[in-house]
Amino acid sequence: MRKEWTLLLLFITTAVNAQYPILEQTSYKRGLYRSFEEFKNNNPSLPLTYQIFSEDTKPSLFDKRVQRLYELEIRKKEGRKIGRVFGFCDGRYIYIWTPSYKKDAFPLFPEGPVGPNARFAKLLILDTLSYFEDLGATAPAGAPLVAGPYGTMYGGANPSLYVRGNLLDLGTGNITELTKGRLKELLKNDPELSAVFEKESGKQRKLGEYLMYYTARKRGSRELPQ
Repeated sequence: MRKEWTLLLLFITTAVNAQYPILEQTSYKRGLYRSFEEFKNNNPSLPLTYQIFSEDTKPSLFDKRVQRLYELEIRKKEGRKIGRVFGFCDGRYIYIWTPSYKKDAFPLFPEGPVGPNARFAKLLILDTLSYFEDLGATAPAGAPLVAGPYGTMYGGANPSLYVRGNLLDLGTGNITELTKGRLKELLKNDPELSAVFEKESGKQRKLGEYLMYYTARKRGSRELPQ
């Protein structure tokens, strides 16, 4: 989590009028979520007995940000017995499975059972819309198209990576990319914050930050980005 978001996140989580068990809890249950429903109900059905590792990836020479993804120390054979999972919780943070790109991996990690190829992103519980970041990819010139879980993806060698913000809708379980267009639609409900965003340079790198301000202001905060 980026440092400048910490105070906003505290405001949001203490002010949320919960509609789902995962929002009602002051603490999260440790374990593996087999499904979105288990996550939403703060009720993992499998114990978490595996070591958690993290890996940092710098998307490009032109982007100074480093994206951190997580994995569990689970062998393939054991992972096949467990099957597909939605994510896991270490008792403090929640991590959800993501088909994120990784250097030298083509084109995506598969939507298979949990195991060495499964990557997870840390989820920020904001409200009925929650947020996480992973790595997306844009197509090299002339690259063939490949269908993926986030829509059409691109094959070919050496795709361009970028830090991708994503929204998780607790009402539907749908995951969509947070684009400038999507954020602008949300900010129509907050003209003051929208006006500040329109004046920003480098909007693409500040989408997650503005989403947090938007959520906090819905809960009564009057804070604006400086």
